[in-house]
Amino acid sequence: REPPAMPPSNQGSTTTGQTKDYYLENALLQAATRGLGYRATKSLNHRNADGSLAPWGTWVSGVDQGDGWVLVAGKGYLPMYLEGARVLTLRQQPFPPHLKRPNERKGEHLHIAQPAPPPPPSAQHGVPAWDVLGL
Repeated sequence: REPPAMPPSNQGSTTTGQTKDYYLENALLQAATRGLGYRATKSLNHRNADGSLAPWGTWVSGVDQGDGWVLVAGKGYLPMYLEGARVLTLRQQPFPPHLKRPNERKGEHLHIAQPAPPPPPSAQHGVPAWDVLGL
């Protein structure tokens, strides 16, 4: 039986239907991979045949499907959670505390510039086909 992408508490974002920016975060999961693999369907076992992935620490634009999955146009589905750990975080203003540097969590406030939005799909570079290490 396949584990759910979303924890039982159903703590996903509440906005569906609109394209939003999501940060690929590996801090909680701590996977020894280069990124999160795109899925052809909403199944953790159905990775894209080309092995494409979204690298950790980058942004993707996609539509929250309301069930723990985000659909990235032209790429596929990404789960919001893996093994109970959040791996996609909705971009907010300001950034959520868990995305700040450790010294900022202790009260040392530094100015952090907002990241640039992801480039259009035509400007993004693909990951080599031989690199299939993504989750």
